[in-house]
Amino acid sequence: MDDDGPRAPSMSYQRIAEDLPEIGEGAARLVERRWPYRVALADHVRRMSTVGGVRWSIDDAHLL
Repeated sequence: MDDDGPRAPSMSYQRIAEDLPEIGEGAARLVERRWPYRVALADHVRRMSTVGGVRWSIDDAHLL
């Protein structure tokens, strides 16, 4: 969808729908303190640094 300009790969409905079980499990692990935030962020950055063959970052979140 290009109505507001290009979107990050993770923002598409299809990707969110496909990843919903993983999103829910990750949220539960964070809320229940089974996964430290910094470990979760590092895991996310590692997996999302290249999506669809394109390297990207939102506001340099990978530097946190």
